[in-house]
Formats: sequence, structure tokens, C-alpha cells
Amino acid sequence: MENFLQYLKDSQLAKSTIINHKRELANFSQLGGDLHATEKEIISLIKANYYEGSSQKTIITSVSKYRTYRELPN
Repeated sequence: MENFLQYLKDSQLAKSTIINHKRELANFSQLGGDLHATEKEIISLIKANYYEGSSQKTIITSVSKYRTYRELPN
């Protein structure tokens, strides 16, 4: 995860944006989310645990950013 955080810093994202991504991914993991799971599994977990709208958009953005960094299907 430290390499990912460095990647975000190197991308010149605002400090608050980096903190938000870190928090969202930690919450996702606490819910039992696996960032390396299939896209279908991730979407199912998000639909079951996050309200529609901005809540889902926020976590999807963070998961997508991580999966892009790891070159996983996105």
C-alpha cells in the first residue's frame, strides 16, 4: 500500500485526495473487500455495502485508481 500512496503523491494529487483514497480503501478492506478480486465480486460488495450515489462513486473511484496502478482489469 505504501507504493500505491507514493504513486498518488507522484501523480501530484492533493494531500486531501490522497487521504480520502487511503481512508476509502481501508474501509473497503474492513468490509471484507479484496482489491484483487474479480470485478463482479467488487461490484457486488459495493452494491451491498454502500448507498447509491456519491458514496458508491467515491469508493469506485478509489478502487479503480488502485486497480489501474496495479494494472488489474478495471
